[in-house]
Amino acid sequence: MEAATKNKSGAKWPVMPGTYRVGDPTGPVAVCALTSERLIGTLVAIPGVAIAGMVYTANLGITRIIVNIASNPAIRFLLICGKDSALFKPGQSLVALAEKGVDDSRRIIDAAGYDPVLPSIDAEQPRCYSVSCVTDLSHN
Repeated sequence: MEAATKNKSGAKWPVMPGTYRVGDPTGPVAVCALTSERLIGTLVAIPGVAIAGMVYTANLGITRIIVNIASNPAIRFLLICGKDSALFKPGQSLVALAEKGVDDSRRIIDAAGYDPVLPSIDAEQPRCYSVSCVTDLSHN
């Protein structure tokens, strides 16, 4: 479902694999449809959407979102929608990350899901992610 293209700075983007589709790589919006695959095709076709994808886990899945957002300087907003995973709760964890960040062990503060730890990311990446505006439409 993934496809690499060039971002605003001309670099190959997205840089990490995942379950996503690329729209306009110069668009300011990234969309996370949580576990709702059926939403991706419609969302990625909306003007201004750079990427739309899914996430299942509060660790590797969120790491991929952070890296792909941080590697595209055009993206300024993250829209969260769809159905959250009852066990991993990546949607709730994404919101907690934006609101509260990570602690010294890189655990997402106040994340309710299973193992919300981001050990493989650079210490600056959560900060880059947190400056993006997060809009949660998942209502979970």
